[in-house]
Amino acid sequence: MNKVVKFYNPGSADVLKIESEDILPPREGEARIAISAIGLNRFEIMFREDNYAISPEFPSRLGGEAVGIVEALGPNTNTFQVGDRVTLLATLPMSKSGVYAERTNVPVTSLVRSVDSSTDVDEAALWLSYITVYGPFIEYSDIQPGQSALITAASSSVGLAAIQVVKDRGGVAIATTRTSAKRQALLKAGADQVIATEEEDLLARVQEMTKGNGVDIAFDAIGGKLLPAIVQATAVGGRIYEYGFLDAGGVSGSRVDLPLMLLFSKMLGFYSVFEIMLNPARMSRAEAWLRDAVKRGAVTPRIDKTFRLNEIVAAHQYMESGQQLGKIVVLP
Repeated sequence: MNKVVKFYNPGSADVLKIESEDILPPREGEARIAISAIGLNRFEIMFREDNYAISPEFPSRLGGEAVGIVEALGPNTNTFQVGDRVTLLATLPMSKSGVYAERTNVPVTSLVRSVDSSTDVDEAALWLSYITVYGPFIEYSDIQPGQSALITAASSSVGLAAIQVVKDRGGVAIATTRTSAKRQALLKAGADQVIATEEEDLLARVQEMTKGNGVDIAFDAIGGKLLPAIVQATAVGGRIYEYGFLDAGGVSGSRVDLPLMLLFSKMLGFYSVFEIMLNPARMSRAEAWLRDAVKRGAVTPRIDKTFRLNEIVAAHQYMESGQQLGKIVVLP
């Protein structure tokens, strides 16, 4: 019997239930994965709440990032071999193939070969965070030495990954966090400057740090009421990349008032960051970059805390608390 996390209606972390069920043989184009470690992500909370771009189909599974071993392959499926260690990315349908489980059948198109030198825990924290960062800072913008980047929610696994990538490219990393509690940890993680947005004026601090020029790139996980200040703090002709909605309440959340004239005068570009994993050519470049960055020691995922699968409710509650600095990993 296979233990799997399911939920039958949207809601708080308490809706998550652990059940035992038989697992069917993988179909053509699928692999059955014995999961070793699971990386938690904010979009999974939004999916659980039915507040994400895609709604759950009940009863629904959950989870989009994990590492494990190929146990079986469907008919006429030869991309991988039994025994391969692979990482599962967030391109799979979570309701049917969610990775909060001991085993799951997933499309092989959602798999990459794991990095040999990574432990299972590190591997579960590696791919999604760094591929999310790769697009804005390398594929799309190619950040140059001396250019500045504003990184909001910088204590998240993606935020910490962004700091590492910006510094590896010779850029200036300006991190934001809500209060000063994580300031020293972010400076130790490599940030050049830290702004506590509930204690300091974001725009004034950025203007001071950039000598009035604004940042070249804004990498934002928050949206909501902070976005107008981010727009104003971005340089003329700069770029803003949105990858999260921590203050926007999801797809049904708050609206943002952004004057059209402000956007016109700034000549800004707004971008979403999730296209990389769905574009084979770009994903191939991202994969090559990430393997090289790991080999060089330029990137190292930070693990905040691990939980067991039977502690999944507590793991979600901890993620919602905002205490973490880095990735939360669950071990089946």
